[in-house]
Amino acid sequence: MCVRYVRSAGGLALIALLAGCGTALPKGGTFHPNGTDQSPLTRPASSSPVVSGSPAPSAMTTPQLNKSALDAYRAYQAAYQKAYQTNDPSGLSQVATDPLLSVVTDDIEKVRAKGEIWQFYNALNPKLQGWTANRSTTWVLDCVWTVALNKFSARTGKLLQKMPTGKKYYQVELRYGPDGWRAAQAKWGGKC
Repeated sequence: MCVRYVRSAGGLALIALLAGCGTALPKGGTFHPNGTDQSPLTRPASSSPVVSGSPAPSAMTTPQLNKSALDAYRAYQAAYQKAYQTNDPSGLSQVATDPLLSVVTDDIEKVRAKGEIWQFYNALNPKLQGWTANRSTTWVLDCVWTVALNKFSARTGKLLQKMPTGKKYYQVELRYGPDGWRAAQAKWGGKC
């Protein structure tokens, strides 16, 4: 779930995607771009973050709201990781909305145009930070630990670059709509 913000003259400006991005690699330090990832660390994104028959956020108890929003956040993170590992952002529309959806999709297109695939694994520790009065918007704060982040050639599978890893704060705004929770905005903070 990687969108990076950096300080500019006007404050924080979104420039790229990076978060901590990495997954377990096969022996030899390469992966097979035309094969399938059998890593136990890779979890498929949920097809829908909405549970049939679940109440609207305004009717949820605080524990229900907490679980619902954090489940949606985790589904976003799983779809985000899969999108980079396959260079296919199509699954993100089930868990994200604009402006974040367009930002991440554009970045994946740039990565694909360079002939790269990013393999990464993020360990998550999210907490619900707050919500609006009607509970239709929530904020998740996470200390994301990027355990591994590597760039590979999409053509050959050769390892191109090992990227720095570590722990950073990550805040995501989730908005509730007819199709459930969607990640709408995100920003990186300092080390945690």
